[in-house]
Amino acid sequence: AALRHFGEKREIQALDRLLLQIFLNSSALGLYTAAFTLGRQPIDVPANAVNMVGFPALVRSHAAGDLEASNALIRQNLLSLLVWCLPMIALFMAVGPQAVEIILPPAYWASAILLIPMVMLGSLCFALKHFVFENIFHVTRRNWLAALCLVPGTVIAVIAQFVLIPRYGMIGAATSFILGSAAGLLVTMAASRKLIAFDIPWNGIRRIVVCTIVTWSAASLAGHFGLALGRAPSLILGCIAGGLAYLGSTVLLGLQQATLMDVGASYPSHGLLSNGRGYGLLGGLSISFRRE
Repeated sequence: AALRHFGEKREIQALDRLLLQIFLNSSALGLYTAAFTLGRQPIDVPANAVNMVGFPALVRSHAAGDLEASNALIRQNLLSLLVWCLPMIALFMAVGPQAVEIILPPAYWASAILLIPMVMLGSLCFALKHFVFENIFHVTRRNWLAALCLVPGTVIAVIAQFVLIPRYGMIGAATSFILGSAAGLLVTMAASRKLIAFDIPWNGIRRIVVCTIVTWSAASLAGHFGLALGRAPSLILGCIAGGLAYLGSTVLLGLQQATLMDVGASYPSHGLLSNGRGYGLLGGLSISFRRE
């Protein structure tokens, strides 16, 4: 799934970069490539980490014929990706301009500040498609559906690229990436639910949205006051405040369980214990959680 994830993304990137080269210039292409790389990494890294834990556990639960555990795992994979990635996007929107101004030349600031969160959003849709819903095709041995669901998103992305890039340049390329990613996500989610009828955890998603808003608010406020000291102190203060707000809100909102796949079954090799306790993905930090 991971190889297909990156392969599909590269195919879409190849066309938009070619069109940027044709309709704009090498400078715009270089900026878009840099923004795409910077925006992709904060999403791909936690998404792959979640998939390394969640996919093997989903395979085991489905092989054991435990539909309830499979349903819980799919919901937990979804929440885990969102609880790691949405606050990451919010954090960049709060203090990303400072980071961009430190890393990139001044001529690139305005475009990169807008492009990077767009790329992050598109990458999140890709990650949800491949590491949550497409995994259902693999465990049910319907791999051909993954290729079939690839078609609508790719077609929409290609059409959008030809329409938007000549008019809007790099913003058009990023928009086409979001449209193609979102279309692929929706099609894959609809098809996968025909194979395993999982419930969408709306309550958990609402709490993650609140956590994201809290993270953005704290980082924005701290970053704003830190600007008087310079870009680097503002970035550091914003990241610290946003990180503390994120950790505090996950505890207060009961989102600790979203840092691990809680299936109510025993998968000791993946850190899943039958008593409903486990270890999160925070570098060895032990986190206990309760079931919803």
